[in-house]
Amino acid sequence: MRGAVALAVLATLAACGPFASTPTRPTPSPSSSARVRTTPLPLDQVPPDVAQQWGDLGATIVPPTGFLQHIDLKAEVINHSGGKVDDATARKWAEALEREFRWDSWAVLNQQDMLLNQLGAADGFTQNAVFKEDYGYVHHAREAKGVLSGSDASRPRMVLVPVSADVGRSLTGFGYPSPIPEWAFVATVRGPATVVLTPQTGTPERLVDVPASFTEAVFIAGEFRTYESTLGEIWSLHTYLSCPGNDFVRAACAL
Repeated sequence: MRGAVALAVLATLAACGPFASTPTRPTPSPSSSARVRTTPLPLDQVPPDVAQQWGDLGATIVPPTGFLQHIDLKAEVINHSGGKVDDATARKWAEALEREFRWDSWAVLNQQDMLLNQLGAADGFTQNAVFKEDYGYVHHAREAKGVLSGSDASRPRMVLVPVSADVGRSLTGFGYPSPIPEWAFVATVRGPATVVLTPQTGTPERLVDVPASFTEAVFIAGEFRTYESTLGEIWSLHTYLSCPGNDFVRAACAL
């Protein structure tokens, strides 16, 4: 359901190459995990503790030190929690959602499909509903022995909303497992966005081609989660639903 519209979320990585990194502030430490790396490396080329941390997530490539730990969030963040969540926490969660999108991008571009399992609820139904297209891109790239590249849609507005009991019942009715998260973001997604597969031989293929005129609201139920030594703070996805395309979330999206 994340789909061709949302799109593989190929954040700023596309403009800077799939291994672009966020500047880091190295901190001296006797631990091998604190050694600063500026390029991604296979597991067998990093210290054992680092290799184990990332290997446990299903990754076979370790990103640069500090990669995506700092998010300069440009989106407008609106808190419609009714006072149950303070504004600072709402923004922190929005930053975690943006980080999740960018990790998704890194996973897809680097063909680390197992890493996608960490970015959302672990059950098979949710993984298929939220990440089916992402897994498809990775599969096509492997079949073609090719490389994925692309450009991201923008997300200029994120609104924190409660997940109502009615929406929760509808989600479980569709097959999403309980418990349904208490909170969701209604995010505005705007084009353009692309995902391009360049095969080892042959002509590049556009798997996604969203025009600049495109805009849509999406309902992203999830929960805040922290991976201290690897992914950092992310908004673990439980849904990625088009607001106009799903009647039961339309009221929550009409803000």
